[in-house]
Amino acid sequence: MTKIKEYTLKNGEKRYKFVLYAGIDENTGKKKYIQKTGFRSRKAAQVELTRLEYRKDNRELLNKPLKSVTFDEVAADWFATYKLTVRESTLANTNSRYRTHIAPFFGAYKVDKVTLRQCQAAVNSWFVAVPSSMPACISLTAAILDLARKQGYILVNPMKDVTRPRRRKVQKDNNFYSREELGQFLKAVKETENKKIYACFRLLAYSGIRKGELLALTWGDVDFKEKALNIDKSLTNGLTGFNYVDKPKTAASIRTLALDDVTLSSLLEWKHDQAKELLKLGCNANKPQQIIFDDGKGGIIPHKNTVNRWLNRIYRKNPNLRRIRVHGFRHTHCTLLLESGASLQATRERLGHSDISTTLNFYTHVTNKTRNEAIKGFLNYMQG
Repeated sequence: MTKIKEYTLKNGEKRYKFVLYAGIDENTGKKKYIQKTGFRSRKAAQVELTRLEYRKDNRELLNKPLKSVTFDEVAADWFATYKLTVRESTLANTNSRYRTHIAPFFGAYKVDKVTLRQCQAAVNSWFVAVPSSMPACISLTAAILDLARKQGYILVNPMKDVTRPRRRKVQKDNNFYSREELGQFLKAVKETENKKIYACFRLLAYSGIRKGELLALTWGDVDFKEKALNIDKSLTNGLTGFNYVDKPKTAASIRTLALDDVTLSSLLEWKHDQAKELLKLGCNANKPQQIIFDDGKGGIIPHKNTVNRWLNRIYRKNPNLRRIRVHGFRHTHCTLLLESGASLQATRERLGHSDISTTLNFYTHVTNKTRNEAIKGFLNYMQG
């Protein structure tokens, strides 16, 4: 049992001290003692001794935090391992999320000074500014703090105890076209834009491919004779901020799609125009590896936002059109497929989803026409 001892200073004042045996240090194999002196009363010494004995029972005294480092320094250690486990595009997105949303809150702080209050303030800010990214920001911050705990810089991870704000569920936006709206859109594009942009949005709407898949296409991927389109690559984000062509994330994304005559015709018309334009620059576009939707010089478009700019230009020229986002053409294709009677399995395969639940979760916006036809069919069946 640890004893509290009284001693006398040179000026005659009484003080109290104790030496606590903390146990065997697992790293050194040596006995560890903690000495405390200078207490003005026996009671004060007893309070501190009780606190240390409690920490001893929880083995905290043998796991003293190391010299403090910043959150950014621990994050650098975390990313050094993380980059070995993911694709460059995933690393780029995670790195961007850290620099944009997490580092401003924690980066310069000593990691052992990060509190639950600071973590909650960050979570509340993310909830307001970037609600869709809030869960990912929480997970990334918690992962970095967990590494700090494993490294011995902190004893607990405060991000594990935050309260996650929740919004009321709202109906998803109407980010897709009906059959009639799509017809109006493509008619306007054909009348006001060049063949390249018309072919781009005709293909998006009639194939359901992703924007990254669209921009990675080469003429070797189009089989005009068999009326088919091969999807086996995608334009993805790079660490430098520019895009590069890579394999799709999942095996299900690699697929061959049937194309209709009008879409093929629009592609062929653009192929001829592109060949003429590139010939003026001294480039031979008549090769299978030629990018279909190029940067004007035969190469890949460095930023996927280029397609967004094309779409915004269309809407500025045609203010009567209802606005949807680029990804909405993929939604449109799926909705019209289901409306036309295609099965969920066939729709899943065409869209390149690895799991049919993804198709169900993201494309539940069946049109009113489909709902009405469903109940009509049910009533007709019941009435014989």
